[in-house]
Amino acid sequence: MKISKHTITILVIAALLLGYIPVFQNDVWAAPMPVDIFVDSYTDGKLTLRWDVAGATSFSISYHDPDGTEQNISDSGNTYTISNLQNDYIYDFKVDIYSGVNLVGRGLLYYLPRITFYATQGEQTREAIEGGGYE
Repeated sequence: MKISKHTITILVIAALLLGYIPVFQNDVWAAPMPVDIFVDSYTDGKLTLRWDVAGATSFSISYHDPDGTEQNISDSGNTYTISNLQNDYIYDFKVDIYSGVNLVGRGLLYYLPRITFYATQGEQTREAIEGGGYE
């Protein structure tokens, strides 16, 4: 019993001491800052996205087309217009914002340009209710 207590004590002390040696330390990177993505306008299949991040120099937008292919766009600025969007499909836009080569923010937007629906009136038969009136 004494030997197992000494062994555990030595292992705990070694673990604590090895944590302070630079060889055993790892860099920890923080998650990118969440960014609000705004829809400035949508007309005739053209969607204009905007985001407000101070110090941003470039961005990368990725989304999926209705046929399942992933589209990637990279440019500079804080707005971008995406063309040829189709109705009745929910797009998933992921915007990564960079300052130089460093990722400083990330935003996600789901967008449904327009939805098509049809309404029809069903047939209804009147039934007389006992005591008067109709159902």
